[in-house]
Amino acid sequence: MDVKQNAFLSSFNLYNQYNFDHRIPQSDNWISLPKDGDINFRLSFSVNFSHDMFHLLQDQNTTYYLYVSVFPASIKPSIYLSQQYAKVPTYDDVNFSFGFNDLPIEISNNLIKANNINSIDIQLALSQSTQEDLNFDSSILQNCFFETVFPLVEE
Repeated sequence: MDVKQNAFLSSFNLYNQYNFDHRIPQSDNWISLPKDGDINFRLSFSVNFSHDMFHLLQDQNTTYYLYVSVFPASIKPSIYLSQQYAKVPTYDDVNFSFGFNDLPIEISNNLIKANNINSIDIQLALSQSTQEDLNFDSSILQNCFFETVFPLVEE
C-alpha cells in the first residue's frame, strides 16, 4: 500500500522552547538558534488515515511506526540530527488520527555550527521497518508523506 496516498497531515505546529515555556499560543515559522546552548523546540501534529489504511491498521499482525526525522536541509547525503518514532496503535471500529503533542526535539548547537547548517528539514514517515532493518533508510525515504524546511534564526 502506498503510504503517501493514505496518511494525511491534519495539523502541524512548531514551537521554539521560549514560546513553549511562556505559553505563547502562536506557532513559529523558524527555529531559534541560541548563541550558547543547544537548539530546543517542540512539535505538535496529527495524522489522519484513509479508510484503506485504517483497515490495514486493524490487522493485529501488521505494525506501523510513525517516524519524525530531523536533518540539515543543506547537506546531501544527510545526517540525522534527531529521529524519534512511535508505534501506531490499532483500533477496532472508529476512524482515528494519531500524532505527537509537544514532542521535544533537541539538537547540539556545536553540530549545527561545525557543519554550517542554516535550515532544518523535518520529515514524517509511516513505515513497517525498524532501525535494525537493512532497508530502513530507503523505507523512510519512500514512505515520507510530509516534509517541510524551517530556517535557523540566530537569537
